[in-house]
Amino acid sequence: MDGSYGSVAQHSVGTCPGVGIYVGKNKYGLGKVVPEFKAFFLPWEGDEYWYKSYQVLAINRDAYSQQITDVKYAIDDVAIFQYPPETMRISGVTNNDCQTVVKTVTISKTTEVETTWNIGRSTMLGVTGSITAKIPFIGSGGIEIGAEKTLQFSRGTTVVESLSHSVSVELSIPPNHSCRVRMEGRKFKADIPYTARLSRTYRNGETQWTSISGTYDGVQIGEVRAVVDRCEPVADAKPCP
Repeated sequence: MDGSYGSVAQHSVGTCPGVGIYVGKNKYGLGKVVPEFKAFFLPWEGDEYWYKSYQVLAINRDAYSQQITDVKYAIDDVAIFQYPPETMRISGVTNNDCQTVVKTVTISKTTEVETTWNIGRSTMLGVTGSITAKIPFIGSGGIEIGAEKTLQFSRGTTVVESLSHSVSVELSIPPNHSCRVRMEGRKFKADIPYTARLSRTYRNGETQWTSISGTYDGVQIGEVRAVVDRCEPVADAKPCP
């Protein structure tokens, strides 16, 4: 940020905490800004020279948007963690008739899944952002890289998606019996290192680029299936003739 006669911008970078001296530069080199003396000082061969105009180093805390592009995953030797199968939803059917009933049972479930591309640095609260990358698919057979997509971050560098699963099964329910069907799924987790380019565009239109190394932290649901438990007699059922 441009300065003169000892002026410093908000969020200027100090040389040491509490001393009131800030990092500055001009065309001759790096020095210090001392507001008390209303000048910029530049060391040279054991002496200090002062100038009235300079630039002061400041942290840009303006609101910005950020984008992640050119993502390259390192999927070799990445360990996949498989969670035990878990019941996602249960449906039951009771046959109070005296004849066997055949019925198709359909179970659906919508689940929120979070995926985070950690970038190794903080993101200001409320910042909008997106990522353009190929999306990994994690399963028991390994990791596959899918087609490239552009996703909007829900918060920070995390994408929250709603995924729907549905299973159907045909049941043959004996008279005076109750049958239960469970939707069962398994979660898969992997932490995948990646490199990418990070750009931040600030309110004044300035865009800054940098290379980053981060970690893809994803949990996906797979191997969704219907499980039919053994049918049980209905308690206190009216006997069939």
